[in-house]
Amino acid sequence: MNWKNFEKSFPNYEYVNIGAEKEIISNRITRTGLEFANFFVHNNLKAVVLWGNDEYLYLKQFNESEITLKLEKILSLKPPLIVLSRSFPPFLQLVELTKKYNITLVATKQSSADLTNAINTFLTENLSKQEFIHGNLVEVYGLGVLIIGDSGLGKSEITIELTKHGHLFVSDDAIICKNVYHKIIGSPPAATAGFIEVRGLGIINAAKMFGIEKVKESTQINVIIELVVFNPAIHNFDRLGKDLQYKEILGVKIPYFLLPVSQGKKISDLIEVTVAQLKLIQTGYNSFEELIKKPKK
Repeated sequence: MNWKNFEKSFPNYEYVNIGAEKEIISNRITRTGLEFANFFVHNNLKAVVLWGNDEYLYLKQFNESEITLKLEKILSLKPPLIVLSRSFPPFLQLVELTKKYNITLVATKQSSADLTNAINTFLTENLSKQEFIHGNLVEVYGLGVLIIGDSGLGKSEITIELTKHGHLFVSDDAIICKNVYHKIIGSPPAATAGFIEVRGLGIINAAKMFGIEKVKESTQINVIIELVVFNPAIHNFDRLGKDLQYKEILGVKIPYFLLPVSQGKKISDLIEVTVAQLKLIQTGYNSFEELIKKPKK
């Protein structure tokens, strides 16, 4: 990716120099501390460079020729982008060197801390590994619920019921999952964001149908619920709930529940109960353990 990919998500900036578009492959910014100390590990830079108050105070110790030399050694590595916080003024030597090496230089009104969080989070979300999963995603009682199962089991209808109950709709039919700081974040493909397909009814706009406040762009996936048509020859359900089961997405273990679908069962209610039960378990409570501790009469 390059600067143009996240320019619109980067507020309060102004161009000082527009350089060539270069690939950004690192999901972490660099403050070039080692390079300022004249220690170079690589002969190029593929990360966004951020300079703030610490870097400015460091450079102020030197005369103009020394500052130019230090800056040029870094800029000759041709980083894809240099971002200056509000504490680092875009002084003439730096501007001229970015023009010489055709590097984009951006000045901002934000602090280094805010920039570090914003840029690192954006780069991690957009450069992290991702996996495409068939299913529906809804946020129930504050937890992101991934509903999976064979086609025709009513996942979209269940999602609509949950949204009508006041929960938040994220995605229907397809979810893009990304590992962001060891948390799995799910979001819809851009082409289908905000829409639900219902057999016999067609495509509906969730925001217009239920209200914009009932739709989220993304959520962390905290629990996976798989729906199956019960077959006693295949399925062996845990009737006591003694131990949590898990499934992995992109190397992260997520609590997993298998729910049988049958006539007369209201699955949306069962999903609400499942999420509430998981929240109790996460507080340290276990219904099975309480049951076996009860005195026998």
